[in-house]
Amino acid sequence: MALPVHEQETNIIFMRNSDMAVIYTSDSTTMTKLDKLIALPEGKWKLKETHSLQDTGEIIGKTYTCPKDCISFRKGNKKPKACLKNILSCSF
Repeated sequence: MALPVHEQETNIIFMRNSDMAVIYTSDSTTMTKLDKLIALPEGKWKLKETHSLQDTGEIIGKTYTCPKDCISFRKGNKKPKACLKNILSCSF
């Protein structure tokens, strides 16, 4: 992948009044996971667009869509003190 790991990102976008979510990722690991979801027979996940470098054709990102109810937020499984320690050690 052309992008360094520290520049790879994933964005999840959905509007409050929409039933669909749009996911853009340049993270190769996330692309692999989402590609497996679009291969499922339910057909909820769709590949909307592939983003490539013009000169080499190398894939640098993909945009997917899915029903908004496929997106969930979960409480992490780390212990609260460890999470707080990680947050406090970050420099902004």
